[in-house]
Amino acid sequence: GRSLAFSSALGQGGFMTRAEVRIEVATAGDVEAVGTILAHAFPDKFERILGEDGAQVLTEVFRRSPGSLQGTLLARVNGDTAGMIQLGAETHFLGSARAFLAAAHPRYGWLGAGKRLMQVGVLEVPEGIHRRELYIRAIGVRPGFQGLGIGTRLLGEAAVEARARRKTALSLLVLAHNEGAIRLYERFGFALGCRRSSRALQWAVGRGGYHKMVKPL
Repeated sequence: GRSLAFSSALGQGGFMTRAEVRIEVATAGDVEAVGTILAHAFPDKFERILGEDGAQVLTEVFRRSPGSLQGTLLARVNGDTAGMIQLGAETHFLGSARAFLAAAHPRYGWLGAGKRLMQVGVLEVPEGIHRRELYIRAIGVRPGFQGLGIGTRLLGEAAVEARARRKTALSLLVLAHNEGAIRLYERFGFALGCRRSSRALQWAVGRGGYHKMVKPL
């Protein structure tokens, strides 16, 4: 994995200590970390749809369909998984609807699982992504590691990967009300596109407005 040492954690007495951030490709052994980070990073999406069991359901989906981890990079700080980013519009964890239904039906029943599959499907299928753009499906940092530049580090890795794939830009979709995320992306050089609306998105998460953001490379 690629690594970068930087001051990132408070030691005894509040002094900053040196921490090593390593960027690694997610494997089947990382399903719990990925599911937990996704659930906590996107409460408007997964918490609203899956409730307090979101992390467990997502973990089980990845466990049943490990191929859904394709394009997932992890940031590890001193061995702990601190954050993650998922790249590429061509794959998403709903690639295996059977895995989602199997993971969800014990908690919600078959009808409830089917409804939630459709709701998450609205969020996981991107629209308007150009073939020369590397799409960022998701990015999240665990609460204990926020404010340490890990999100910026992961976005930097996305840019490296995009150039390696001969893409000309990074792109992502963000809910219009998520001003904190929009500011983070703008600081990294993403341009905010016009606000769009989606009735399907309104049905899925109760909010229909979103933006596409693009960073040329």
